[in-house]
Amino acid sequence: MPPTPSAPKTQPPDSQEPAKNAQPLGRRTAGGFVWLLAQTFSTKFVGIASQLVLAWLLVPEDFGLVGLTYTVTVMGNLLMRAGVQELLIQRPHFRRWATPACWMALASGFAAGVFMLLLGLGAVRFYDDPRLFGLIAVLALGAPIQASLVVPNAHLFRQMRFQTLATINVANATLRAGLTIVFAIYGFGAYSFVLPQPIAFAFMSAVMWWCARPPVRLRLRIRRWRYIIGDAVKTIGGDFGYFVINQGDYIALGLFHAPAVVGQYFFAYNLSASTLILLSVNMRQAIFPTLSQLKNEPKRLIEAFLRAARVLAVVGVPACFLQAAAAGPVLRMLFDDRWLPAIPLFTLLSLGMAFSILHGPCIALVQAQGRYGMYLAMTGGYAFAILTGTIIASWAGETVAVAAVVALLGTLAGFAWLYIAIRPLGHGLGTVLQVIGKPALAAAIAIAPACAMAYAVPDQPLADIYRLIIVLVFGGLLYLPMIRWIAPASCHDLLVLVAGMLGSRLNSRLGQTVTRYLLNQAQRIKEKL
Repeated sequence: MPPTPSAPKTQPPDSQEPAKNAQPLGRRTAGGFVWLLAQTFSTKFVGIASQLVLAWLLVPEDFGLVGLTYTVTVMGNLLMRAGVQELLIQRPHFRRWATPACWMALASGFAAGVFMLLLGLGAVRFYDDPRLFGLIAVLALGAPIQASLVVPNAHLFRQMRFQTLATINVANATLRAGLTIVFAIYGFGAYSFVLPQPIAFAFMSAVMWWCARPPVRLRLRIRRWRYIIGDAVKTIGGDFGYFVINQGDYIALGLFHAPAVVGQYFFAYNLSASTLILLSVNMRQAIFPTLSQLKNEPKRLIEAFLRAARVLAVVGVPACFLQAAAAGPVLRMLFDDRWLPAIPLFTLLSLGMAFSILHGPCIALVQAQGRYGMYLAMTGGYAFAILTGTIIASWAGETVAVAAVVALLGTLAGFAWLYIAIRPLGHGLGTVLQVIGKPALAAAIAIAPACAMAYAVPDQPLADIYRLIIVLVFGGLLYLPMIRWIAPASCHDLLVLVAGMLGSRLNSRLGQTVTRYLLNQAQRIKEKL
């Protein structure tokens, strides 16, 4: 394992932070994951409900304009964040770094706003659409406000106050969705997506500072900025690569197709990414503080990571497969004919998401060890492949070709990133296949027959409802025995995690009975390993 980079010896002395809650890290991480899951379930429910409404109020061109806008503003967001939040969580002695990090983040926020405006002028020519500048300008105004969230957010994560974070984020998402619908009703078109953001960020900043109360002082402490900038530059580079990974397909489509075509893809991608955001992003956020505390204990570090990765793959891979299988029935039932071209896109992207599910935890492990150069290399290589592949696919074909390239590269990167993350800790290809390959095999064996049964249902008024039920019920039920047979170790970890979470939250007789049953099943699996 390469040595973890430490702060330069010329750094000023610092007193130790007060001792944190002595509750076991594993339990706190699991509890945090539950709260973040609850947050994402709530926000995705709000988001999907608002998207259903917006799909009736707006047209695909509005979605396309917003998708192109984000390809520009996300670049400004990279400068705004500057990797400060991850560095604050990863480094010890929060009190020493809170003040310089806060002022550095605010300076980056103002610079990001100006940068967005300059990029907006270029985007008008690049996409040949003057409507983009106004949308970008609104988001640029919110950049300094969003930057003010970095330090209190990091403070809450370090303290593992996941319930507080979840509550604030759900309130923010609800406010933003409500405002988006209101603006859409009053005919603001694509501006309906961007106008609520500065308002919601101002609300979130006020609440988060009041809850976190981080130890920030008025002195800028500019001399300490240089100790943050070194790792921050690598983090910005890695985040830029991640930006290209997430936005390269939009950029490629925007070069060769009209906004309405980009809107179809943007719509499908947002829906397909729901499971990835729900599981992978939340796991990354929940596990990063724990891995950061274990960075000097390699054995415990890799054990904690692999337990989380196995559990995530066992749940996330079949969820993405089921999402792909249910794409047709769901979109036909919930949306009108304008969105039917998004069905094959939704299917392909969902399949790719199944193997991208571990991207978040892999990044958390690499960053927790301070391997920021490796993070830059990982995201840079993947970004180059995405941008090159999607540009060629967009030039040669339609959105389906772009979706196929994104799904294929996401699958390859899922295996490659996991291997890169765990190789320095003594694990290799065998562990990769066990963690992600076995759940994928079990999901394919279980869901393929369910799909065949579902699509054998003849067309009739309720055919899509029957197909959806068959896919979800039969596919899900077949997966349970398959995963227990193919990946018993992963199944054991999942049962122990669920039992631990239920046991700490359900004191009723029924809750204790369910907990004992799950632990008994986990023990049986362990005895056979």
